[in-house]
Amino acid sequence: HHLVINAAGIFCSTPIQLGGVPIPGIPDLVEPLIALAPAPQIEALRAAARGAKPICPVCEKMPSIQA
Repeated sequence: HHLVINAAGIFCSTPIQLGGVPIPGIPDLVEPLIALAPAPQIEALRAAARGAKPICPVCEKMPSIQA
């Protein structure tokens, strides 16, 4: 299958299903999702900003760049 997206429009080698189709074999969620508490996340971001430290593993591996 392939998609072509250009100025003339969107073209596909197979019919496009409007609205999407559920993928077979993916089970429903058994447990409801719980909301995350934003307070610890906000404090972690503020602490990282105060210390000028990276906050993600990818950023930690990058060499620091002085502007």
